[in-house]
Amino acid sequence: PVITTDADINHPDVKMYVGYSGFLAGQKLGNMLAEYLKNEVEPIGKVAGRVLEMLGPLGGASAIDRSEGFHSIIDEYPDVEVVQALGEFQETPAKTQAESILRKDPHIDALYSANGPMCSGAVEAMKDLGLDPTKIFVATIDANPAVLHKIRAGEITVAVDQPCPFYNPIAVYYMAKYLEEGESALPKVGTTVTADDIDISGNPHLDTDIWAAKTAWSPAKISEREGHLWFQTNALVITKENADAKYLWANIEVPGW
Repeated sequence: PVITTDADINHPDVKMYVGYSGFLAGQKLGNMLAEYLKNEVEPIGKVAGRVLEMLGPLGGASAIDRSEGFHSIIDEYPDVEVVQALGEFQETPAKTQAESILRKDPHIDALYSANGPMCSGAVEAMKDLGLDPTKIFVATIDANPAVLHKIRAGEITVAVDQPCPFYNPIAVYYMAKYLEEGESALPKVGTTVTADDIDISGNPHLDTDIWAAKTAWSPAKISEREGHLWFQTNALVITKENADAKYLWANIEVPGW
């Protein structure tokens, strides 16, 4: 039997996938961005404005989920113009593409990026052109060290991140139960699993005890995808208020990183 984490595959041996929903992450940021446009951009009270969207690789499953989730919200507002740039999930191409768009028309009210490196690239493009990213709403999925640095500096408003450090421990926990008790040990479709339902603890790693914040992944909804169970974890919303949290994987001090 196989339990996949972070990236899923369609194979009959897979019993369960552990990971968050990129679609829901896009929706979450889409809602936050819409609220910003409504409350902070003229005309106040109306969701309207110009948004730059940084896209991941065309045809990539993660890129599609994150963009479709965002558009499922923002497309409900006809007065929002979304300008798209293909950033390929990389910082340098994103910076180049963002610069090209912003040179033609530097006015944007918000930026939405499907991953952290592209967001960093777009923010750097703004700064190179004399634009101030702290004056607009900047949202991204994923929070690497560079993203956290920019959140602290006010250059990125919010990130939705995966609770990556918890994926494999959850998978191993259920694999052990599966091998001991059989398939009945796995959670059932339609149920919700919380941190109180799973007895997992671990030793500190690089002076960080992530299990002190084990609710970071909770609650998890159990559904189906690719013909097997999906242990769909919660996602983390990161702002200035919690950007220094030690349980965030990007704050774990890895030598040489």
